[in-house]
Amino acid sequence: MLVSPQQMLDAEADWMNAHGNAGTLMEKAGLGISRAIAGHFPPHLRRGTLVLALGPGNNAGDACVAARPFAAAGWTIRWIAACPERPLSDLTQKNLAALGECAKKLNSAHEPDPDWPRPLVVVDGLLGIGARPPLRGPVAAATQWINHWRTVHNAFTVSIDLPTGLDGTTGEADTHCIVADLTATVCQPKTGLVTDNASPYVGRLEVIPLPELQPAGDTTHQVTTRQMLAAWLPRPAHDQHKSTAGRVLVVAGSPGMTGAAALTAHAALRSGAGLVTIITHPSSIDQVAARCAPEIMVQPFPSDDHIDWKSFDAVALGPGLGANSDTLACNILRQCPLPVVVDADALNALSRLSVAERSPLLDQPAGPRILTPHPGEFRRLANDLTGTRAERARAFTERHPGSVLLLKGQRTLTGSQDGPLLANPTGHAGMATAGMGDTLTGICAAFAARGLAPAISAAAAAWIHGRAAEIASFLGPRHTAVDSLTASDVIDHIGSALDDLRTL
Repeated sequence: MLVSPQQMLDAEADWMNAHGNAGTLMEKAGLGISRAIAGHFPPHLRRGTLVLALGPGNNAGDACVAARPFAAAGWTIRWIAACPERPLSDLTQKNLAALGECAKKLNSAHEPDPDWPRPLVVVDGLLGIGARPPLRGPVAAATQWINHWRTVHNAFTVSIDLPTGLDGTTGEADTHCIVADLTATVCQPKTGLVTDNASPYVGRLEVIPLPELQPAGDTTHQVTTRQMLAAWLPRPAHDQHKSTAGRVLVVAGSPGMTGAAALTAHAALRSGAGLVTIITHPSSIDQVAARCAPEIMVQPFPSDDHIDWKSFDAVALGPGLGANSDTLACNILRQCPLPVVVDADALNALSRLSVAERSPLLDQPAGPRILTPHPGEFRRLANDLTGTRAERARAFTERHPGSVLLLKGQRTLTGSQDGPLLANPTGHAGMATAGMGDTLTGICAAFAARGLAPAISAAAAAWIHGRAAEIASFLGPRHTAVDSLTASDVIDHIGSALDDLRTL
């Protein structure tokens, strides 16, 4: 669920009144934050430099605890007191002292030392959730050098709870708000983190569990977490075989767009589907087959448009299908009793229907439907809806109760009429490139074929898709720069993302 900063502060006060010691919470929160950082930079594999930007509150203590496993693994640790006129809290001083002599103080932070080992990670422990913009004085100066290091020196910035300068309730940002690559928010995500305004500042969002605290909050809007997914995606049964592991039909591809079909099918295969079959335009079948792994079957569209639905468990419809495929796409949507993941040209076909023609296909479909529009496709489907992305997503699912919406974007949203709106926390800016939507469609279709409910298939696919991109850029054996990422890189790391999910 989402909580306001005040609801979180109230929960902390209740715990303190009952137990009287914040040290236990700080220890658990700090180690959770450390694990979140290690999800990008495992301390035992890459020994870099961790710089702690410490403020007067207990967030600074969380930062010191988070640094401890990195110090033990041989990382260079540096720290700077961002508010020299205000002393560090007692708990912060205690946990800073626990780092020992390896944690050396910086008297200024104009430029990083060129001799520091890389990667360079800066931890924003400046202000707590009770602070609100505007930023002033030394804190404003600190956010500016942190952002400068990120821009000029490729520092990876981690914010604790909120990027300093972001309003935790509204998501409004100060001019000098920290641009975080990872925001590790403790216990529950704060409402401001998932607003449209916050998108440029929050980066990857990791929720750090802290079950000791029980804040009140909004359960209709949530962030997908590892804990949710671990329950949704169990390990395969020992006695499963290829026909029970999920059979995916990919209806995709046309002249000049054969790669879309191949990407979708490869992603489905890597996501656990036991059998993957492509049906494509007859004139494209040789090109599609040449692009595909040998495990994937490729067939032409049936001449009579008849498909034996009993041979499949889910359908991926639309990637690269072509502008002349409206009749085929709409016939499948009218007839198919299986879960259908609707993407790309199939969404365009829907948008070209009148409201009277479209509504029966989405309100009372022949089978479950998962629509996966990017912002432009969503506008064409629902150009009359106004408000925030979350408000428009909710309005769409209320209008079309028979369909699940997977609204792609920097914070992909999954919505259904009878469930919460789920914001996806994983991924990075490198995913803004060709083929990523096809890959997501394949993952989602595989999960639906494996028997996951439509909304769960969509939310789980978005998480795995984003996490595979993170692993490709930060953890893979040939990790690539964020802006060099391709859809094929993501597909190659889907298995690692599934494995990572199960390592809680």
